[in-house]
Amino acid sequence: MSETILVFDLGGTQLRAGLFCAAKQRLIAQVRASSDVVRGDGDYLPRLKTALVDLAAALDGPAPNAVSMAVPGPVHGGVVERLPSLLGPSYQGGLDFVALGQELWPGLPVVACNDLTAAGHRYVARGHQDFGVLTLGSGVGGKLFIDGRPLLGVAGYGGEIGHWRVPGAPPIRCDCGGVGHLSALASGRGVLRLTQWTAEQDPSGFAASRVTRATGPNPGDLTAEAITAAFHGGDPWVTSVMEVAAQALGAGIAVCALAAGLDLFFLTGGFAVGAGEAFRRRVCIAAGEHAWGMDQDWGAMVRLAEAGEEPGLDGAGFYALAHIRRTKSPQGK
Repeated sequence: MSETILVFDLGGTQLRAGLFCAAKQRLIAQVRASSDVVRGDGDYLPRLKTALVDLAAALDGPAPNAVSMAVPGPVHGGVVERLPSLLGPSYQGGLDFVALGQELWPGLPVVACNDLTAAGHRYVARGHQDFGVLTLGSGVGGKLFIDGRPLLGVAGYGGEIGHWRVPGAPPIRCDCGGVGHLSALASGRGVLRLTQWTAEQDPSGFAASRVTRATGPNPGDLTAEAITAAFHGGDPWVTSVMEVAAQALGAGIAVCALAAGLDLFFLTGGFAVGAGEAFRRRVCIAAGEHAWGMDQDWGAMVRLAEAGEEPGLDGAGFYALAHIRRTKSPQGK
């Protein structure tokens, strides 16, 4: 198979585009831009179209034979129902990404899926069949795969664990407008808001934290990067905040593991990679505390993506290949 697929991973922080070579089973070019280029007052659609075309034009490589789009929200029949991490809570769905892709690249086959569905197809292509994949970026996304297929449900909402309201969670607002959701606690944006809220509740602890050396005494000036740096530096106050995030994420993973019987989970996304091994260990401990003990090795069950990996972008290519193969089969499945 010699297809070159134009792939997109449209995250809430960054828009990524690449060229995926079917023969080499990998990306051969990629570019990115800030997701801020899509946001703003008025109709977002012209800005989105311009961003997609500009990203594609910046890629150096052969002309594509197909287009695959991975988007951070539930997708059903090519239509995204919600996009809180990219467009906020006011967006009420109805954007057909397949039709959009066909408009921008007429004549090419176009597929669209949730970004975690795409990422999961990357791990399926590497031989895994039963697993969960969670991304910690602008929000928290997750998908469970059984027999190499994602559990989506009839309306495509399967895997939106980021919008599970964590019991006893502090009143941190999620991008979707809800309060106390997992995304509001364990994503990059969520940890930033959680840290700001904790600073307001504990001003003396915040003032004594080394994170203030990087950003100053105003909680509004905090950044996710400064928080992770202080965490890696061993700051006790920041570590206590990160422990809240790890507890919430570990509880979510434990529920998924017990409900589906899975023993393998991949943590991906910029915040997960930035928080690193120290955060992964805390998540593993928390998962064990929230689950029935049956001699699970949570340290082996929860794996962290490596820096530089692009599961969503890579996976968009594998998702498109799986779709092409299904449509070319005699049964069209």
